[in-house]
Amino acid sequence: MAEHSILFEGGWHDEERGDSFSFRWMTREARLIVKGLRAPGTAYLRVITDCPFSHKKPVVLEVLANDAATGKRDIHNKWTSFFFPFPKEPEVPFTFRLDRTHMAPGDTRELGIKVRDVAVIDISEMEMYGEGWYPEERMTTALPFRWMAREAVCFLHDDHARSDRYLEIRCGHPFSSARQPALTVAVNGEKVGTRLVGPGEQNYYFPIGSQPCDLRIDLSLDRTFPSSVTQDSRQLGVMVRDIAIHHASEGDFFFAEGWYQQESSDLLSCRWMKKEARLLVPEERRAGNRFLSLWISSEFENLSQRLSVFVNGASIGEIELLHGWNYYSLEMGPADHGQKKHLLSLIHPKVPERPLPHHTCELRLAANKPYPARYHAQDGRELSVRVSEVAFHDNEQVHRNSQSLHKNAILNYREMSNGATRLKSHPLNLGIDLYGVCNIKPHCVYCIWDWGKEMEGPNTHAMVDDATLKGYGPFFQNARSLVNCSIGEPLLHPRLREIVELCEREKKILEISTNGQALNAKTVAVLLGKRVTVYVSLDAARKETYARIRNDRWDEIIPQLRLLGQQRKDHGNLPRIFMVFMPMRVNRGDLEDFFRLSRDINADAVVLRPLCDIGERRVRMERSGYLFDYEREILSSEELAEIFAESGMHAQKYGVPVYNQFHFGGRREQSG
Repeated sequence: MAEHSILFEGGWHDEERGDSFSFRWMTREARLIVKGLRAPGTAYLRVITDCPFSHKKPVVLEVLANDAATGKRDIHNKWTSFFFPFPKEPEVPFTFRLDRTHMAPGDTRELGIKVRDVAVIDISEMEMYGEGWYPEERMTTALPFRWMAREAVCFLHDDHARSDRYLEIRCGHPFSSARQPALTVAVNGEKVGTRLVGPGEQNYYFPIGSQPCDLRIDLSLDRTFPSSVTQDSRQLGVMVRDIAIHHASEGDFFFAEGWYQQESSDLLSCRWMKKEARLLVPEERRAGNRFLSLWISSEFENLSQRLSVFVNGASIGEIELLHGWNYYSLEMGPADHGQKKHLLSLIHPKVPERPLPHHTCELRLAANKPYPARYHAQDGRELSVRVSEVAFHDNEQVHRNSQSLHKNAILNYREMSNGATRLKSHPLNLGIDLYGVCNIKPHCVYCIWDWGKEMEGPNTHAMVDDATLKGYGPFFQNARSLVNCSIGEPLLHPRLREIVELCEREKKILEISTNGQALNAKTVAVLLGKRVTVYVSLDAARKETYARIRNDRWDEIIPQLRLLGQQRKDHGNLPRIFMVFMPMRVNRGDLEDFFRLSRDINADAVVLRPLCDIGERRVRMERSGYLFDYEREILSSEELAEIFAESGMHAQKYGVPVYNQFHFGGRREQSG
């Protein structure tokens, strides 16, 4: 900023000293002059004020520059910075006007407000957060945020003044029972949109077009939360975590209104959406593709939840959602090259909105009903479905297969619900026996290897590979998941890569159970980035316990598990790693350490599985100085209840979810 001077003229009392700084009282009207501004453009007059007489009602300050109004502000009983824009000229006279003044006991002067500092600031020199913000704070270990009052100002600089820019505001509030405030945003004096800000935290996008590089952003709310709700004497609007600028042509899908932050699930990294949500994506990503694909997980088991999908305002279909994770593909119409318009029901009813940039595609998803709150009582957010891996594609065969699988799944559900005994549909989950060879010899102490191989008879060495799966025809095509159930080690399969890649191409979910001893650079590379759930049967957290169950290869397997857990971070956190723990007497003391180890490996969950009743077959085996008696190793229901309770506490302590498969296959109440 060029050198300038500020001259205080009429309406000001003499400067006086406060506790730690000087200030001036002003009367009902005061004047000052700014001299020496040479460069053209816009500057801001920053005024730091306070009014000790505004406990019940704020004093209103109006500022005029060259007799033109430049803004009004409510002055409260706290020191606050306010910014008033004005055009730079060699000499600019300012007038300050108040709506009222006061007389203090023992003071005969007319007192309006206290002014601590007046300064001229160029927008490029402004701090990001101007007036209307409370100091930065944190909740637990989350990223810092600022509470916004009813009105606030911030300043941003962006060197790329292009037409595809969006202002991203990450904000929310914790008051699920209160009425949602409406947030209106203006950029350099032009209103760019209004959003209803709901509970929880999410991103809100506002198209700002080719505004100048220096941006003044004005935010205003139609209401703040009463102190009876916030338990806070401050005027609290919404919590703002971040404000930034994005360019549509540089990014992928923008998860705009209606989405929560990305999180992990039992299979895929995903985002929960509200009943309605929208995504923004460069139109060039859509070019040449006829289909839109989504991985969606619904909590409803009765086909009662549906999802409508719109592209640039045009409906492309309604999906009857299956329970759990499923792949869906929808055909899109021709690209709309006309002016893009927002779907206002999602944004704010009856509020004009800046049109979307010409080269931006808007996707809107709308669920017919939310996931009932009683099923997620500890989570106060409005939830409907989880969504992952939204993409455009042009593979007609993949689209047809998806449609066929979906049609079969609906038929299967209806046949099963009606008690049909002769089915026209095919099963949704296919159990496969990939490989009957194991690399642990002698076998694990609890494994009924000899009996299993005797039952397999001449088929012990039969191998299921990618050609076998294709040969299953509609049984493979209509299966959404394949679960390896073999008494053997699937990672030893000579065509493991081909099997995994086939399932990936066909959008199948593959589950395999492994002892982990075949994990190496080659098998890890096969699994990285694939929709595979790897159940690692470890059952121990200590070298000594492991040796009593399996063998002395503990020091080989743990580094490989760490390698897989680390490298998958760069591949969408895939495959999923589920660490299996079968509670037995031999490993009873390993439980907490097992959760700690799972966290250190970067596993997704700990899975508790039962040591099953094998009838009258006696299994007694000595390993590493320990006599494993199968019948004695089975824990009582009271002991298992203790383990379940402890597991819940360890899951919270180490941040690793626990899944209990002791009641695997049991029916649960349907979401409805």
